[in-house]
Amino acid sequence: MKIKLTLLFFIITLSTTTLSMVVRHDVDPDLYLANESEYPAVFPVRINGKRKECVATLIGPKWAITAGHCTVLVDLSNKEPYQVLINKKHYDVKSVHIHPEFGEVKGVRDENGKLIDIIMNPKNMSYDVALIELGKAVDDVKPIDLYTKKDEINKEILMLGWGDYANGKNGTVRDEAINDGQFRKAYNLIEGIDDNYLTFSFDYPNSANTHKLEGVNGPGDSGGPALIEKDNKTYIAGVSSRGYYLNEDADYVAEGKYGWVENYVRICTTISWLRKVMNQNAIRTLKKYAGDYMFEPAGVVINIYTKAKENDTKLYFRAFGEGESELIVTGEKNTFSFKTEEEIKVEFKNLENGVFKELNLIQPDETINAIRMETEDLTTIDKKLIKRGFSGVVLVTQNDKILFNKAYGRKNSKENGLNGINTVFDICSITKQFTGAGILKLSMQNKLSINDKLSKYFDTVPNDKKNITIHQLLTHSSGLTAGIGDDYDTITEEEFLKQVFKSKLISTAGEEFHYSNMGYSLLALIIEKTSGMDYETFLNITLFKPLKMKNTGYVIPDWKTNEVANGFLDGVEAKKPNEENWSKQGPYLNLKGNGGILTRASDLLLWSQSIIDSTVLDEESTSKYLYPHFEYNNGNAHYGYGWSIQNNNSEAKLVHHSGGSDLFSSDLWIYPEKGITVLVLSNTFDLYVLSIAKRISNFLLEKQTT
Repeated sequence: MKIKLTLLFFIITLSTTTLSMVVRHDVDPDLYLANESEYPAVFPVRINGKRKECVATLIGPKWAITAGHCTVLVDLSNKEPYQVLINKKHYDVKSVHIHPEFGEVKGVRDENGKLIDIIMNPKNMSYDVALIELGKAVDDVKPIDLYTKKDEINKEILMLGWGDYANGKNGTVRDEAINDGQFRKAYNLIEGIDDNYLTFSFDYPNSANTHKLEGVNGPGDSGGPALIEKDNKTYIAGVSSRGYYLNEDADYVAEGKYGWVENYVRICTTISWLRKVMNQNAIRTLKKYAGDYMFEPAGVVINIYTKAKENDTKLYFRAFGEGESELIVTGEKNTFSFKTEEEIKVEFKNLENGVFKELNLIQPDETINAIRMETEDLTTIDKKLIKRGFSGVVLVTQNDKILFNKAYGRKNSKENGLNGINTVFDICSITKQFTGAGILKLSMQNKLSINDKLSKYFDTVPNDKKNITIHQLLTHSSGLTAGIGDDYDTITEEEFLKQVFKSKLISTAGEEFHYSNMGYSLLALIIEKTSGMDYETFLNITLFKPLKMKNTGYVIPDWKTNEVANGFLDGVEAKKPNEENWSKQGPYLNLKGNGGILTRASDLLLWSQSIIDSTVLDEESTSKYLYPHFEYNNGNAHYGYGWSIQNNNSEAKLVHHSGGSDLFSSDLWIYPEKGITVLVLSNTFDLYVLSIAKRISNFLLEKQTT
């Protein structure tokens, strides 16, 4: 399986038009279609295959906006096909949402029941707006953006219309109607803007027919969004027009009398309602897709999710170790796409109880099937671990009570080489949280500040790196690259610093998140320079000994030969980590401080409990330690000081970190507010290992809510 994901950026550029334009909703559809190539996002509405003299504007792949009175008299309960015609394709209408403050609208019909007029409450014309939800997405027309700016005054506006008269900004006078039903254009200027209206008025036509609207149409004309051209993009400025009489009181009179001001209701008055309706529908729609799906053969978890900060209205895809991609509707049923080097489709299948149970990831050279991860109890998870041949230890506790503690597989190929609950494993990058705690210990002792710069601790720091702070090293926001060599390379401090300082920054310090093992090795050196001790010795004295973590470290613990697990790669036994190319003080600087700590599950449980109880650090330092300092994964998570932080402001706050090498994998999940710890240690690297803590957490959290 090969999933190569990159974040997608879409820049929509629409064809330019005159400075501004208005498209009337009551354009004759046939006449409109003759001009549709100019305005593809504006289209006719049809009911039961018949013309309705209204048009709508596409504002999203499945959403259009029109005047409320263009839809309010449509009886959808009669199941008449209610359609729009977009780019010569018919689209069924799924739902119609009329602004709740629009007010009463009555239809006036002749003796044969034909609708000949509608009567509306003129006080509610600000809300003459409706949203049309289409049954499927439009994939060949770019939607027009909603628009809320107020700088259109004195800008020319193009009026597209169908009707009797036209005069435009130059005051052309017509004493008689011209070709009733003619499609035409007239230009005027926008004269006023406030929070309710975008307004424009017509030149005084020195004519007896001043009761006719001069500019676009005759009596009864209404509807239409104003499309404002700005920065080579077209935006909706209004949705319905309605004149009001300036000098007389009237309950209701026909629109268009001279002396009235033509008004286009600004979207700013209804934009919050529009977004609320669209968001609510999007949330309901997207919930059935969101969840975790497992591709069992590779042990890969595919996460489909929305974001609260985007009101849960966009769908995203991420697989372990890959970036984030927004899923884009393709037009095919329940199918989305994203693009890496090539187009990839995600097809959801098997809808049950309101959610999809599986998905197909369709790549150019293969299709993989992933199954939704259901909540499983500990017994079921245990059986699956045995079936898969998991090798390692799983320990689960809640409120100091052990719920599960079991070893699986082998630590080596010897006769007595089975893993036990006290087997010692390489925990890889979980080491970073010890480095972070060590820095905070020194801060508590007033021996350093997290705002200290590299130049305080190292000579010959180049200009591009001298202002990098300890805080930025802790949060992977320093701009440093991931690393400079193999974990087990022999390297002196002098050579390490030389290579670090000549390396090129990925980004300016403090601006972006880039995971850096190199940065944590620098922190290990800062601990040594500040404390006057070797890195491991300092951690042992200040962290491990006080917590009775006797089996945690690089070389200080007195492990027996058979206590430390060998790693396995594709079933082949490798060396123990502490039998690799280490110095007398443990690993060299490519690994020191960022990985390589050896420990067992029971020691890590002591560590977890000390964090929950704020005994390893004081409360103030613990708060800094577990604070979501820097955003990554596009806001889906944050990084603390050696921890990934999620759901920070909730009872389900999660602090966790995983670790992995070619031979080992580990995962530590802590829910501080709920007293839950889940530990997974393994002497193989299998992506499946990194799904175990999530499976167990899902069960424990769901159990608490039932």
